[in-house]
Amino acid sequence: MNSITQYINSKFEPYADCQEVQEIREEILLNCMDRYNDSIASGMSEKQAHDSVVESLGDLDGLLASIAQDHPSDFTLEKREEQPSADETGVIHTIEVSVLSSDVRLTSSNTDEIVVETSGSIIQHQDGGILTIQEEKSAGSLFFSSSGKVEIGVPAGFGTIHVRTKSGDISVSQIDAATFTLTATSGDIDGDLRVHDAIIHSLSGDIDMKIVGVNGDVKVNSTSGDVDLQLYGCRTMDVSSTSGDIDVCLHDGFEACRLNAISGDISVDAGRLEGVEVHMRSVSGDCHCNVASVNGYNVIEARTVSGNVSIDR
Repeated sequence: MNSITQYINSKFEPYADCQEVQEIREEILLNCMDRYNDSIASGMSEKQAHDSVVESLGDLDGLLASIAQDHPSDFTLEKREEQPSADETGVIHTIEVSVLSSDVRLTSSNTDEIVVETSGSIIQHQDGGILTIQEEKSAGSLFFSSSGKVEIGVPAGFGTIHVRTKSGDISVSQIDAATFTLTATSGDIDGDLRVHDAIIHSLSGDIDMKIVGVNGDVKVNSTSGDVDLQLYGCRTMDVSSTSGDIDVCLHDGFEACRLNAISGDISVDAGRLEGVEVHMRSVSGDCHCNVASVNGYNVIEARTVSGNVSIDR
């Protein structure tokens, strides 16, 4: 147990001055302690329990770094022109959205231009090819204003999109981009996108996505929320959840699909595949697979401590 505490503390140590991150520390620590104790009770050794909990956290460094960027001290932009013109300042290839309580919605644009609509104290700034959208801190106040909304129309074949929220939800609709990063602390993430590479994090919110991977890599991580994915054309997929359930539907062939949970169930719909190579394990839960076994491709690795694992057609 002490090893888990030390591990969590080491991850949070670089963010000692960030209150937003430190508030999340206790929630993650308590959750991991519960999972660790469950693993020990189920017969795991201390090392096995430690490794299982750590693996279930996924890219914790990336999640904490994203949350830290939402801290008020990082918001130093002055209010600029409401709608930057790509024709006047250069072609925009990257969109970065960082808000606290505002909901963020991204949709496909019918034109070649980026269309931005906001409400509340949202500011925009374009620096070269990067369009930044953030919440504005009120003058003389240490806190941000009340929630607003951010709606962005994105042209097809866009470059890079990064979205971070604290309590706001993130919704995407028919987005086509090269690289996508979505991070929410307590908000939900849902929608559909076509992307080469995607990284999606949620601490306590649910993730419900349809992702067309264009032979790219997809990483999805949730601490306590459920994960529900429809996956097409991805090369590799890494999906993890500490206490939430994982439901994945695989529509096309792939190299590797790795699924990890501690107390949540893992369910895979592989009915559209001719065969899979399966490696699955559960310490105290049940495992079953009724899909034809074919070695060498469509490799599925599914592991959970106390949940069930099922791979069906």
